Amino acid sequence: MRVRAILFTLIATGTAPAFAWTPNDPYFKPVPVSDANPVVPRRQWGLSVMNFDWAWNTTRGNAYVGVLDAGMPGNLKVVGMRENGLKIVSFEPHEDLIANVRTQFSRTPYVQNVDTSRPLAEDRSWHATHVAGIIGASANNGIGIAGGCPTCSIAAFPIAHT
Repeated sequence: MRVRAILFTLIATGTAPAFAWTPNDPYFKPVPVSDANPVVPRRQWGLSVMNFDWAWNTTRGNAYVGVLDAGMPGNLKVVGMRENGLKIVSFEPHEDLIANVRTQFSRTPYVQNVDTSRPLAEDRSWHATHVAGIIGASANNGIGIAGGCPTCSIAAFPIAHT
């Protein structure tokens, strides 16, 4: 209890040391807003509200996390065709996920009538990319976001795709 009281005092007086491990990803960095509210995190406010910066200083580890979603976390690409007409679809993970997505454990579906010419914003894979990014996007790479577990391995399993 004494340690907690000291920490609260340090934080309340503004003398608390800076966190030792804070990602340099552009959407995680806090931005100044006003004197009344000196720092408001950009876009990744959820990680700040849940004290991830404190947790990352306490412990970081590795785990395998499965993402069940309607799409795949990255860009879809038709790589072949089966005899029954089903297209064989592959995916290339997003640049912020490429270090953590384990394609060898992920399952890429055989999909009929995949339109790979559609604009990427219309593709369902962007939801899976968003979900996988929240879970395990690489941190401290200066791009995109920081995932809650930036050292976790992600395997993607699409549950539906048209």
